[in-house]
Amino acid sequence: MYIQHDEAISHYTRHVMQHLNDTFPNRLIGHGSTIKWPPRSPDFTLLDFCLWSLMKSGVNRKNVYTRDELLVNILNVISCI
Repeated sequence: MYIQHDEAISHYTRHVMQHLNDTFPNRLIGHGSTIKWPPRSPDFTLLDFCLWSLMKSGVNRKNVYTRDELLVNILNVISCI
């Protein structure tokens, strides 16, 4: 799993970056990370404003109680898209 963050100052303070580097070693995308990616990149615009909200609304239609149920919901929504 990778994590992408933007140029918000709070996202790259020393404590936050240390936590992210510990949690996602060599898998950060953004300012001060191993993988550089410009904030608000056109590559992410459709995902930011369309796909993620569509997926979130689809996944949240059904209550889940375990991580496995959440994964099944996510995969079902992805297969429908």
